[in-house]
Amino acid sequence: RDLYSLVSFLLSDKPCGDPPSFPHTILHGHTGFEMGDELLYVCAQGYVMGNKETAFTLLCDSCGVWYGQVQACVKGKMAQ
Repeated sequence: RDLYSLVSFLLSDKPCGDPPSFPHTILHGHTGFEMGDELLYVCAQGYVMGNKETAFTLLCDSCGVWYGQVQACVKGKMAQ
């Protein structure tokens, strides 16, 4: 019975809602809005991520929530 409940839960994945937006950040692409789908964010022109990364991703989890480590885009020099 517990296994049946677990399978039912796993099959009732919720789609994630609209992608979140962040200051000075552009949604560069997405694979969809279902569990396991991914959003790719990059900084707007003239902004960079403080950790020298060029992009970050968020994933849609089984609860219908976008999750991942958001990186702040701050005013700075563009990478050459």
